[in-house]
Amino acid sequence: DIAVQLGVSRPSVHRTLSLLADLGLIVKQPRKSIWLSPLGAELVQEYHENYALLQQRLTTELQLPLFDAEEIASLLVGSLDPIYVERLCQALEPSKK
Repeated sequence: DIAVQLGVSRPSVHRTLSLLADLGLIVKQPRKSIWLSPLGAELVQEYHENYALLQQRLTTELQLPLFDAEEIASLLVGSLDPIYVERLCQALEPSKK
């Protein structure tokens, strides 16, 4: 079902899911169901929080249009180490006068 939804091959999905399971991010269940592990859920929460904060900073402090801020936040949070996302957000904070 995942392969069909994403338009990719079944072997690609199988390899990806196996990798995620090996990393401890998902748990495979009987009957082909998949759940986030506690670690996976924690990382998703961290990603979401960093994304929301960065998107908000880009919109308010740099006055980027919402669509652009969402795209940039998604790219940065998905590719940068969380510590750098945090530093970037801090750098974009309004200066305290």
